[in-house]
Amino acid sequence: MDHLLKKYEDDYSPWLGRPWKQQRGGGCFTLIYDYMKDTGVQEFSQDYSLTVKEYKIEDIEGEGWSIVLQKEEGDSEFDSGILKKNDVICFSFGGDKIKHAAIYLGDGLILQHKYAYVSNLEYIKSYIPLIRYILRKNE
Repeated sequence: MDHLLKKYEDDYSPWLGRPWKQQRGGGCFTLIYDYMKDTGVQEFSQDYSLTVKEYKIEDIEGEGWSIVLQKEEGDSEFDSGILKKNDVICFSFGGDKIKHAAIYLGDGLILQHKYAYVSNLEYIKSYIPLIRYILRKNE
């Protein structure tokens, strides 16, 4: 196993291995909600995965986050140097709707909870064409 990945798995173990729930409140935004609250970065007004069918940038901006980057779907041009720890990365899998989000942890790794999988760490490289927005907490 990659030593860097192992270090991150040890550091972020409280948020890894969560099972997927077929109902609302069991996926990527719940993971983001819990992580941000647990680490003191942000306490969102609500867990949006319980109340909305799709994520809207306006909702997140209303929580005190700004768009750092907006890009077109499929655009493979991306400077990962703009990413900072705890940025929220929003993905689209076709169309304009945000269907998935993850937290950037550093060293090219994201914390995510994909549909029908357990929450995990992955390198961001293969997801670059799917990125639509990078969001950062306002200081």
